Amino acid sequence: MKRLLKYLVHITFIVYLYLLFIVLFDRPSGTEKLPIMVYLSYSVNLIPFKTIIEYMLALFDGSMGIGTAIDNLSANLLVFMPMGVYLPYYFKNKLSFKKCFLILIGMVFSIEILQLILRKGTFDIDDVILNVLGGIIGYLIFKSLLGQKLYNLFF
Repeated sequence: MKRLLKYLVHITFIVYLYLLFIVLFDRPSGTEKLPIMVYLSYSVNLIPFKTIIEYMLALFDGSMGIGTAIDNLSANLLVFMPMGVYLPYYFKNKLSFKKCFLILIGMVFSIEILQLILRKGTFDIDDVILNVLGGIIGYLIFKSLLGQKLYNLFF
């Protein structure tokens, strides 16, 4: 039974990575033909919380639908939540909070830079903040008392 569960974890991890790749890189951005300087001015946000605050303000003044803002904010949180669970699992539950945090920052920054280079998205520091926060939430769920009991029971 434990062997089957480990096999299922490996399969779900591969499916998660595939879906993550599709969400992050396999979508038309419409910016491929822009001159590089125009693209960079449009596609880079280095001001922390700028996008998050813009979404929140747009919600309150009615210039954006609640669904759009919540979809964008929650998607950035949720997309890396599974990674926060998989990392300690694959590190045999020996991954400290600090190491997990550093790994998540490295992964998310690498993805944001790669999206910018490939012109498949934007480099938004708020995406980094929300993605890492989502990963940390996943890590904390895995490390919670219930998460540890389930881990010990099944693995």
